[in-house]
Amino acid sequence: MLAHLEGVLEESGDDSKLTANLKHVFLEQMKGRYDDGTIQRMMRKATLLDPRYRGDHMKPTELRSTKFEIMQDINLLLPRPKPGPSHAGEDGEEPDVGIATVPNKKKWSLGSLLAKRAAAATLTDEQKVESEMTIYLQEMPIDGEENPLTWWKRNETRFPFLARLARKYLCICATSTPSERVLTSQSFINTGSPLFAVQYHPDYTTANVQEKKSESTQN
Repeated sequence: MLAHLEGVLEESGDDSKLTANLKHVFLEQMKGRYDDGTIQRMMRKATLLDPRYRGDHMKPTELRSTKFEIMQDINLLLPRPKPGPSHAGEDGEEPDVGIATVPNKKKWSLGSLLAKRAAAATLTDEQKVESEMTIYLQEMPIDGEENPLTWWKRNETRFPFLARLARKYLCICATSTPSERVLTSQSFINTGSPLFAVQYHPDYTTANVQEKKSESTQN
């Protein structure tokens, strides 16, 4: 989105002086808000995990670094195996090393051979994460009007590791406007007059505001 806005706000020779000044002001304000490196990395992760974009507007270097950071974040969420208790030397007993034992010859069957091959093909969690990322980036982006969270809910079984992290980033409130004025009962809204303010209610209309201004003027 930022890359698209930067392209739209890029000055051209056909722009009037007013248009060029407005583009310059908007671009400087946007850079001031999102110039922080931590914010940019967070936004790149959210963009990559958004199935509507999948990092299409990223530079190759940014795509590689963002992909690596996401895989690191997922690896940190993976459960770590707990070391089991050691039973070596328990009760002071030592294994007999002087007596040689001949192991019984194991008979191989078709089922055991197939089971061995399936066990060898088992992937670790880290390999599964990398496989999910590769498949996810190879797919086409979804329609821009589709809800990305709904898409992740439908595809959670296909991308269990990515879906868990995607919900964390895509649910971040993307606004810099505080919500206290709307949520608190003591909030007031400016009506355009320096001497008049009215308590904010969601069902207020312009007619209500004008009516209260008239009552205040008459009093």
